[in-house]
Amino acid sequence: MNNESVIENNLALNNLLINKDIKVSYDFSKDNFSAEFKEYIKNMFYESFNIIYDKNIVTQNHIKIITVLESSKYLATEEIIRKILNKIEYGLEQSYNNLESVKNVLKFPEVGYEYKVQRINNSLDYLTEYILNNFDSFENIHNYKEKIIDSSLDICEIVSKNNPKKNNFLYATNEVLIKRLQKFNKSEIQNERYTAQLKLINKKREQINIGYKISIMMFVIAIIIILLRIGKFATA
Repeated sequence: MNNESVIENNLALNNLLINKDIKVSYDFSKDNFSAEFKEYIKNMFYESFNIIYDKNIVTQNHIKIITVLESSKYLATEEIIRKILNKIEYGLEQSYNNLESVKNVLKFPEVGYEYKVQRINNSLDYLTEYILNNFDSFENIHNYKEKIIDSSLDICEIVSKNNPKKNNFLYATNEVLIKRLQKFNKSEIQNERYTAQLKLINKKREQINIGYKISIMMFVIAIIIILLRIGKFATA
């Protein structure tokens, strides 16, 4: 079967390369496409990627972008994958800059909580997680992965030194970061830093739970005292 026939007879492949669209259900991992076929379709694939990416990055339809990125593992030459990664590098630079901006406003712990959390969520979204976890064998992606994770952990450590026990907004900022970093593949040193911050978060959570239980107990005791006093007045 020649290359044109392969495209024509594969519905998913035809939709991707000819119609410039992809469905999240498409799975090309079961097909064994030859190096010669990948070379034949490389320009079509790159054009399809650009159209799908540009259309869906605006609407933040990250699942479609992830799907077409996943397909590149089975359909694209290394040359095309590098071109794709160079294109999406801008988003990783934004993620890193967002985290650095959060670090800069930490000197004002009482201001901008919503700003911090939004920046963190935007920086460590599922698309960023997917790219850093799946393409870190490429030097440029690996470098961004190191920078983004290190910057996130820097924020956690700065917050910890500022004693988040006295500021629930700071504590909540750290909790968001720790939750998002959970699924990122980390180096051994990064994992040690992450584990240390996770322990601090869990300790703070326990303190909050204990404080909540004590507040409930005090409330119940106060109600009992009030009821006892009412009972005394009623029998007097």
